[in-house]
Amino acid sequence: EVWMQDTRVPLDVVWIRDGRVTGVVTLQPCSTDPCPREASPGVVDAILEAAAGTFADVAAGAAVDVIRSTS
Repeated sequence: EVWMQDTRVPLDVVWIRDGRVTGVVTLQPCSTDPCPREASPGVVDAILEAAAGTFADVAAGAAVDVIRSTS
């Protein structure tokens, strides 16, 4: 689950599993308690967040290269 408690700007959230996008959603800032929660569309192994609109043209099934840093 993802929520936007005290986040000040809208964000795109991309859920990723096995190098493929499983879902994309744009979330709005929230200052209430509790904030609504957005559940992932299934089991995921990574989440990517960026400014709202960044992933507007990305659809489920798109390939993603996830590079994990050890530093």
